[in-house]
Amino acid sequence: MKKILIAVGAVACLVAGGVVVGRATSGTPEIDRANATMSLQGRLTQVQCIGEDSTPAAPVPYETLRGSYSGSQTQYAPDATDYSLTGKLKITSIVWTINLSTKRGVLTATVTLVGSTGTVTYKGGLWLITDGTPASGSLVPARGWINAVFVGPDDGVATSTSPNDDHLLANVEFGLATTGAIGQFGTSPPNPGAPPGYPDFSVVTNVAPPADGVC
Repeated sequence: MKKILIAVGAVACLVAGGVVVGRATSGTPEIDRANATMSLQGRLTQVQCIGEDSTPAAPVPYETLRGSYSGSQTQYAPDATDYSLTGKLKITSIVWTINLSTKRGVLTATVTLVGSTGTVTYKGGLWLITDGTPASGSLVPARGWINAVFVGPDDGVATSTSPNDDHLLANVEFGLATTGAIGQFGTSPPNPGAPPGYPDFSVVTNVAPPADGVC
């Protein structure tokens, strides 16, 4: 009987509102709201080419911009997060290609935040969809996402293959130029000039793979 009771206890479920909720036997999930604004300077250089979607009678022009931005990121913190989101921000290995006929573009880059002690807070990928071409005195609106891994030791349970399973998963919006950019993620007050100012739901979480943060 004792063995049966132990087995039943291990798979006990709670039923609430018609939803069956399994009692967690392992895992320590965490999802914190993340909010920050960004201000960056830099230099992007441009080259042009003809696209694959061209025909001899109708060539489609493209341009690719490469370079980097650097500046600051400032956390707006109605919520605390395990890691400070304020520090020096670098966006490197930028490759931004634009269809000059439609003005639609794609930007990929690496994003790195360095904290007050000079160590890396997080590092990962940035992907943006853009709409427009850089011109003097104007910013190109862009929206996309960051998937970055926090570098410091995990504050909770880490896997054997990942000393830190915490990620920044952020919907971001930017205003881009060849000499700099401004941006934001989260539900913080919009950064002036970073269109269009919609909520960018973003989190610091341990539920991204490889994850221990599941129930």
